[in-house]
Amino acid sequence: ALWLLAVHIASLVAGSLRAGLPAGMLLLAAAGIPAELVRRKHAPHARPDGRPPSAWMVLTMLVATAAMAPLALRFHFHDEILLTGHMSIAAQLQNAVYPPRHLAFPDTPLRYHYGFDLLAASLTALLHVRVDLAIDIATLGLFALAWCLLWTLGERLLGRERAWLVPPLALFAGGLPIACANKQPTFVGRVIDMCQVGTHYVNPPVSSYFFQHPWSLGIPVGLTALLVFTSHRARSERLRLVVLATVLAALSLSQVALFVACLPSFVVASAWGPDGFEWRRAARLLLVALAAALAAKLLGGFFVSSPGMP
Repeated sequence: ALWLLAVHIASLVAGSLRAGLPAGMLLLAAAGIPAELVRRKHAPHARPDGRPPSAWMVLTMLVATAAMAPLALRFHFHDEILLTGHMSIAAQLQNAVYPPRHLAFPDTPLRYHYGFDLLAASLTALLHVRVDLAIDIATLGLFALAWCLLWTLGERLLGRERAWLVPPLALFAGGLPIACANKQPTFVGRVIDMCQVGTHYVNPPVSSYFFQHPWSLGIPVGLTALLVFTSHRARSERLRLVVLATVLAALSLSQVALFVACLPSFVVASAWGPDGFEWRRAARLLLVALAAALAAKLLGGFFVSSPGMP
């Protein structure tokens, strides 16, 4: 989330990703030096978590990502190759157009959550790969990250022994594609297609949404916000709230539906505790939500304003 915000803000200031990518990454790396010095001063031997990651988490993540890899690498699903699609948006950013424009109406800025396209265009520069391959690499990497974040959330909410249930249920079970008499009884069809029940359609599983690419980035960033929100034993409550506002601001550029849903949900969830309504916690989270909303407006994306746009 910090990387996304740093590169986006630097690119907005410079008016070009070609200047914003190195500037944002160098500034973020430089900021890590004093942060590491402070950490060594106050907690020289502290580790973020006393336990190593579960080996089963890593193994199942690799298996699930390998199963998704042929879909990502062999096909162009959903909105990759539209006139204003993810390949064309990333190509704009490659060609020093920042922020991106609407290709059908190039006099207006693109009102869209284009954080994923920023990531894909940056990967073309960092890895020297084509746009379509950068999109696939980003999709698979973010899917693997989401699997691990869901496992971590499962450890927090269900315990270490049952955490394995959360990633497959969250990423593959939605829409019940396996239980449907699908028109395409292939693995691709099971993952991507909608299931028809009578005259009604059921949403495809969440794995299909990873090819609606704002969700590719939005799901792991949203899970990160949820993990920060539920970290009630943080060493510094003030720092936790600042981090939460930062992640939510990055979420506004990643997936606007998740952003709009998380802000009021977090405020309401924080307002009620074991002893009933807690106005201080609610007020703190309301300030976090307002700060994130203000940042989202300044960052643009879906909240960009332009004369003549409805």
